[in-house]
Amino acid sequence: MDTISQIAWLLGGWSVIVIAVIAFIARNLTNKLSLNWELENQKQIEFIKSELSKNQTITNNLLSAYSTGFNIA
Repeated sequence: MDTISQIAWLLGGWSVIVIAVIAFIARNLTNKLSLNWELENQKQIEFIKSELSKNQTITNNLLSAYSTGFNIA
């Protein structure tokens, strides 16, 4: 028997190795998907922050104009 076959036999057969490879791939895929999801959420959060900032600026300008009686000089 070659070395890989001996190691597989000692570890309980090929099924253990196949399960380990599948678990490794699944873990890496899950991590990648999680990172992509977090990136998309961060982009959405930044967009919402910029929109809120715009709205706040407009509101502050309107309140300032209202408090001066709309006297624009």
